[in-house]
Amino acid sequence: MFERFVTPLLFFIAWLFLLLVTLSVPIIKSLNLFHINADVEVGVSVVSASAKVAINYACAFTFLALLFALLASFRANQSKSRIPSLLASGFGIFAALLTTIVFIVDVVFVSIVKSKLKDHTDGAATANYGAAVWLVLVAAILLWVASFGACCGILKTRRARRAEAEKY
Repeated sequence: MFERFVTPLLFFIAWLFLLLVTLSVPIIKSLNLFHINADVEVGVSVVSASAKVAINYACAFTFLALLFALLASFRANQSKSRIPSLLASGFGIFAALLTTIVFIVDVVFVSIVKSKLKDHTDGAATANYGAAVWLVLVAAILLWVASFGACCGILKTRRARRAEAEKY
């Protein structure tokens, strides 16, 4: 049941979170990487471009994993879902790895901005983590769990084939 219903749902939620983070810069202004609280005007126009490019790729690979997980769940009754489960697992693990790396880069980037801001303004301005960082963390966790579920789908299909072969 886990690999049939929960795995595609987790891939979908992770894909939705990554899509929101991807669209956060051009469209959704309230989903940002960090907030700056300052009594003085502070100009910070640095964006971690590599993390934004990587999050686009992670979003695309998550979508591919979602499609293969859906295909595997539709073919689960036919005992022919091993290849889609394998592809969902592979794309899911790659997307989870990429999303985890993006999360680490985002945390390091925001920590550096916080440190530099504190040093240059003598504590008059502070920076806090934005919602995008936490959405990436939740997406990474969901991707790891969903990838584990896709791996369970591979093993379950093998057992179903073995049991079917013993019938005859």
